[in-house]
Amino acid sequence: MSDASALYLDTSNSQYLWDDPSRLSRFLPGDTSAQWVTWALTGTTHVTATTYFWYGEAIQHFTFLASSDNATFTALTPTITDEPGNWDRVTYVLNMPPGTNYVRVVYPANTIVWTPQLGQMILSSPGLSNPKPTATPTATPTMTQAPVSTATQAPTSTPLALSTSTATKTPDATPFPLPVATSTQAPTQVPVPTPTVFPPQLRNVLTNGGFEAGTLSGWILQGTASVITTSARTGSYGVTIQGPAAHLDQVFSTVAGQTYSVTGWIRLDDQRVAATWGGVRLEVVDAGWKSIKASIALTPTGSALGQWVPVTLTFVAPGSSARIKLENFSDGDLAFSADDIAVSSQTMTHFTFLPLTVR
Repeated sequence: MSDASALYLDTSNSQYLWDDPSRLSRFLPGDTSAQWVTWALTGTTHVTATTYFWYGEAIQHFTFLASSDNATFTALTPTITDEPGNWDRVTYVLNMPPGTNYVRVVYPANTIVWTPQLGQMILSSPGLSNPKPTATPTATPTMTQAPVSTATQAPTSTPLALSTSTATKTPDATPFPLPVATSTQAPTQVPVPTPTVFPPQLRNVLTNGGFEAGTLSGWILQGTASVITTSARTGSYGVTIQGPAAHLDQVFSTVAGQTYSVTGWIRLDDQRVAATWGGVRLEVVDAGWKSIKASIALTPTGSALGQWVPVTLTFVAPGSSARIKLENFSDGDLAFSADDIAVSSQTMTHFTFLPLTVR
């Protein structure tokens, strides 16, 4: 993996991602050294990867590479199936070249940190090697989890063109797990789940960030706002805010020099007076109200009324506390709803991969 601290298991909002309970996602956007992960399985012949892309950003595909020695990689051309949804479920199918022992998946260098996500990898091999013989060998092919190898250099191979087809099948609400053949005559299909890790510490440091208290407990109000059921994106409650310059804010504790992620969902509900500048946004300020970081400002020009839009930003804490603001920062009169506001530290335990075990 190019940077273990930049990847983690995302277990949130599975209801929007085809009920997949856990996906490999990123803390940091892709760049010229885009994050990647490698699977190792001797004699890999076939790979199926299930991934998810948020509908709000144009799809930039994963890149798949094969290697016999984990040093020289060759880019491959998968067959792609795209099933539309809140998140598109995109499945990649690859027939691997002879001698493939390592499969590398490279995240695209897009700008939104939490899309795409890698849900499941299935690797097949006709002859699984047993690195640690059991006390009583058996002739029946066994299911095992393949280990993940790590690296520090980004792959340098130039990705090949991807062939794409669109599926018309109605999406299955429960896509996992896939059945595994156990016949001794056919090659054994090996499900390789997302690598096992010690989970990241992503506790929301805000009080009542999802407004599930049914009140504005923890928040300070300027203007007009109400906690109501019709403004809930998830759970039972969300908040609706109305009027020029209206905002909510909350002070929270930080560790100076530590990086934090801010996430939230905003829905523009009405525009009484069009704004000539600014819009609805999330902003983080320091103890003296000096701006640290602000999200993109949303207006009906770029975000349709009635549609939930995710808003994210990251910042480095300058001191022991900061303040988050949810506001109409414009000269317009906009009514909007918000829900699932969270601030969490990006500090996490590095990935620890379990050794391959054959039972």
